[in-house]
Amino acid sequence: MKHLHYVLLLVATFNVSALDINPELSGSWYNPAQDGHGLNVATLNEDLTLVYWYVYHTDGTPMFLITVGTNQGDSTSGTTYYNTGMKFGAFDPDDREQTIWGSSTVTFHDCYSATLEYTSDDPAYGSGSIPMQRLTFVSGIKCSESALHGTFHASWAANGEVGFGVATLFENGDMAFGAASDTTAEIGLGQWWETGTNTFSFEANSFVDTGEVEIITGSGTFGADGLTASYTGNGLLVATPVPSFQYDLSTQMMAGTYVVQDIWGTNVGDASVLSDGTVTGSTLDGCDFDGSFSVPDTLFNQAYLILDVTNCGLTTGIIGSATYNNNQNTISVLASDGFVGYYWLLQ
Repeated sequence: MKHLHYVLLLVATFNVSALDINPELSGSWYNPAQDGHGLNVATLNEDLTLVYWYVYHTDGTPMFLITVGTNQGDSTSGTTYYNTGMKFGAFDPDDREQTIWGSSTVTFHDCYSATLEYTSDDPAYGSGSIPMQRLTFVSGIKCSESALHGTFHASWAANGEVGFGVATLFENGDMAFGAASDTTAEIGLGQWWETGTNTFSFEANSFVDTGEVEIITGSGTFGADGLTASYTGNGLLVATPVPSFQYDLSTQMMAGTYVVQDIWGTNVGDASVLSDGTVTGSTLDGCDFDGSFSVPDTLFNQAYLILDVTNCGLTTGIIGSATYNNNQNTISVLASDGFVGYYWLLQ
């Protein structure tokens, strides 16, 4: 398969309609034009949301405002307090004084944008409205129309052999997976789709590192804790979400110079990634490659990769997916040229 369908050339979109308060809204929110203050939101249950507003007094000293909001539809509202008096080190609760500051409301327009409205009892602070946008998600909690949208640790079992690896499921239905056993490595590229409330199916071309290609079809069930599916050849797939911190992934974040390793940890070449996602490099056996990374949704740790490989025979097109590890500054790639599957670690 030479491509992940025409959607490689499209930008993934998200339904931005209003939504009810839910745990997926928990995380950090801020206004980029006012960087230095913001909100930490924790949805406690369907009725209550805890909002911490780290901000400042009128004299510039730090102030921490707390609102336990009552949820109603897409908004949470309540009385806003601040605390004083407790001395550092002693931490005696008898010294704490709680003062009513005013009231606050946070309205969530979608998973990525919200509005903070406030009214203070102190005229010095007054009242106002501030647009906010998502800064971070809580680990393991994602904001998407499907629990299947994400990256998973996975294991496969078929024909008496077990493989372990990862699976990346994009929101638009593209999927990529990679597994390695003691003897073989396998990369799959294809599509997934939901068939019911918690059921799904998938179809993919599976490329073995020895050059074998197999069409795999399967179906199973999914939930917040992961997915289970059966597939061609009495195979079994079990996967759990990667509990990675979600952040504003961008090609600028991925930029750098890397050594490229294969699935067995062998150095196979070098690569350079520019801030616009452009990729250039060469392999140790004399091939050159150039192409680009693209990020369909900045709030998910997922990217597409498309490459042309030259100077080692006919020009070959390679496509696949990538995930980024910001702690280790590495990029993991699952890709294929339509004949062979590749796992590369750029580090």
